[in-house]
Amino acid sequence: MSAEFELVMELPGASFDPEEMDDFSRERWRDTSQPAEEAKHGVGAEILCTAAFGLKCTSERRPIHDDGSVGATVTERRLLMKPRVILPSIIELLKRDESGSSTA
Repeated sequence: MSAEFELVMELPGASFDPEEMDDFSRERWRDTSQPAEEAKHGVGAEILCTAAFGLKCTSERRPIHDDGSVGATVTERRLLMKPRVILPSIIELLKRDESGSSTA
């Protein structure tokens, strides 16, 4: 078995996908009045930049069967940590923070 780790980042202009990345602003300006499942906030929004890298692991293994034969190589890719990205919605949050009405 072998494993390879790589940093993950998103390019500016890509679409936000909460399955593959986290919205950096939601950590800093958590709105407790919104339901917890509102994690889909910003779906499809254009990414401005990556704030923190994610981590992906790619591993390969060759299974050994009960009869002792070696199977074909199996490749598995796992996203261990999602990258955190900045979305345009952060501009409104920064304005709100400046005016003193921040929830942080």
